Amino acid sequence: MDAETKRAGGLSEMFSLSLGAALVFFSIFWSVMYPGDPQRFAAAALVFALPQLALAPARRVLSSPLAMVAAGGVLALGCAVGSFMELQTARIYVYAAPWFLTAAWYFNVGCLLKGLELVRRGRRGLALAGVHLACVVVSAGRAADGFLAKEGVFRTTLKTAPGVMPPVEGYFAPGERSGTFVERSDDEGAALPFELELVSFEVKFYPTRKGTLEPGEDEVKVGGLAFRRAGFAFEGEADVRGEIPASRAKEAYAVLEVSAGGRKRRIAVPLNGSRRMGDVAIRCRAEKPRDGRITDFRAEVEIRGAPRSFLSVVNVYRDGKKVMENARISVNHPLRVAGWSVYQADWGRYVSLDDWEALPGNLRTPSAFEDYLAAKGIPPCSFFTVARRPGKLAVYAGYLLMFASLLMFLSLRERRA
Repeated sequence: MDAETKRAGGLSEMFSLSLGAALVFFSIFWSVMYPGDPQRFAAAALVFALPQLALAPARRVLSSPLAMVAAGGVLALGCAVGSFMELQTARIYVYAAPWFLTAAWYFNVGCLLKGLELVRRGRRGLALAGVHLACVVVSAGRAADGFLAKEGVFRTTLKTAPGVMPPVEGYFAPGERSGTFVERSDDEGAALPFELELVSFEVKFYPTRKGTLEPGEDEVKVGGLAFRRAGFAFEGEADVRGEIPASRAKEAYAVLEVSAGGRKRRIAVPLNGSRRMGDVAIRCRAEKPRDGRITDFRAEVEIRGAPRSFLSVVNVYRDGKKVMENARISVNHPLRVAGWSVYQADWGRYVSLDDWEALPGNLRTPSAFEDYLAAKGIPPCSFFTVARRPGKLAVYAGYLLMFASLLMFLSLRERRA
């Protein structure tokens, strides 16, 4: 009988080791052949992982402190490496990689088995069990987010602006309405349980910085940029001149040298005109001619402050009925509706493709385009991301359980002292 028991125990240990080794080699094989497909790997890996729970030797190994520390160390190392990667790359090669999922499986199974063992050891054991089980609950929430979470943008009319190619999607113009969700640009899209309509959008900026390069001055500094007078030039000519005939003032440009951080660039601004480059606007005026020649100019520089806050006002519809009116969405203040979260993510100055085609060619430069939008009173567009994370509540519950268990453990230690 003893010989049979030992033989059965030996077979059980050998089978446990074989299953563990098979899971490790399978994870390596899957990493090479099918990177970025965690759902199929998880389903296939259960063939090796679940039978281990029925074997006593495997359970002893999995619940041992050494095994949990080793698996936890692998997870910690993976998280540290992933934090230095771009998010999408980290998801493929770290967080959704088979080796990371295998380590997470061993760590959480170990925590679960150890937690169930500690429950039977009185109040102190119950507190320690809560810490172990909290890790399992947090991991379950993270896994639910990893496998079931959805994140993308709304499908809207395609829009564009100078230098934007291909056209962008997801930007709402005031009055635009959408209830279609897309995860990628080539996605066919899926219907959301609600529709979002942008009522208005407002951007607040930090104060504008201004400076003037007066006639006779060589340089003015505005907002970290130095503007130095370079001279005059004509279109199609590379030479910069110190003076020009007054009769050619309408076709001339004032040339400024802009420098910042050791880098220099020359900018030509129409004489007696203006030019905008992103947040920088420059207006130049020629000085009075002397003996029929213009020798100097005045340059007024404005640098628009960085965006301080975005605010979108929206209406929400469900089944064609308005269920929210003038709801506000801003950075760090998302809108929650029907289990989804709508986040204020970006903004931009765009027009629809039809409006773009109708624009004259002289309005398709960045400065002329922004001046045109300002003159017409066309507001910026608002950009949202929409996400559903079903595991979020489980993650919060796990952290709450861990905090409560730690408090219980510390209070019991103080009483014993």
